[in-house]
Parts: sequence; C-alpha cells; structure tokens
Amino acid sequence: MDIPAQWAMRYLEDLLPPSSIEFLQSYILHPDSPFQSIRRTLTASLAGLYPIVALFVERITTAFFNSPDIVVIGSILVLLLLAIQILNWTRRVVISLTRLVFNLIFYAAVVAVVAWMYQRGLEASVRDAFVYGGRVYGYAVGIKDVFLREYERYVEEERRNTMRTGGAGGRGAAGARAGYTGWR
Repeated sequence: MDIPAQWAMRYLEDLLPPSSIEFLQSYILHPDSPFQSIRRTLTASLAGLYPIVALFVERITTAFFNSPDIVVIGSILVLLLLAIQILNWTRRVVISLTRLVFNLIFYAAVVAVVAWMYQRGLEASVRDAFVYGGRVYGYAVGIKDVFLREYERYVEEERRNTMRTGGAGGRGAAGARAGYTGWR
C-alpha cells in the first residue's frame, strides 16, 4: 500500500465502520484486487502518453507567457462558464423544489378530499360538491361579466379617442391637444 492510501485509510478509520474498512482493504487496496490490476494496467498504458502530453503542456504554457491577453480572456471565459454553471444549478434547485411543493399540495388536496368524503359520506359529499361547484361557477360568471364590461368600456374609449383626434390614435399634436392620457 502506497503512502497516500495509508493516509486516506488513517482518516477513513475514524469515519467509517470497521466492516467498511475491511472491505476497502480486502477488495480495493489489496495488491491482487481487480481495482489494483485495472489501475496498474491504466498506469502502464498512459505512461506512453506522458511525453506527448508534456510537449503539449509546454507549448501551451509558452504561448501563455508570450501573450498574457490570452490568459486574461481565458480567465474571463472560465469565470463566465462558472457563473453560468452556478446559475444553472440554482435553476435546477428552484425547479425541483417548486415541483416538490406543487406535488405536495396536490397530494394534500387529494388526501383532504378523501378524508372529507370519508367523514361526510358519499351522498353528502356529492351534494356539497355540487353546491360548491355552483358557487364557483357563479363567481366565474361574475368575473367574466366584469371583464367583458371593462373590455367594452375600453373599446368605446378607444373609439371616442380615435374620432376626437381624427384617426391619429392619440399620437401627435392632435392627441396632445385633446388631452389624451393613454399608454406612454
């Protein structure tokens, strides 16, 4: 076992139960374990790439030292990327929490309806549902009537303003003289 693995195991002994420590030592850190054989194979195969990667890194660092503007632009792009990632994570959290809240509200409403039906009985619950449905329908009709009345008043006001300003629609000098108080 190499030195970093010994240090990691020393810190993990305080955090993990003994059965997990035994598992790590038997199946992960043991020299004959599949994990160690895969690690050895990958290390041996990547050792041939080291000269190529070192040459590439050397050329990039030379280019950075010769042109500091690239470093500034690169760091700005990295900061922009980090900001976008943080905002994306925040968006995901907000969306998931909103979905959770709406699901909880929906299921709470379902449980409340079932409890209401259980407590009142089926016949009384259906009668109450029709009574409350009628009230909601009455309120919706009232809101529709108010909306249509206000819409017709608005159309009439626009028609009067158009006739008063001579078809200018309230724009220009004629609309200003007539006291037009429309959207600005």
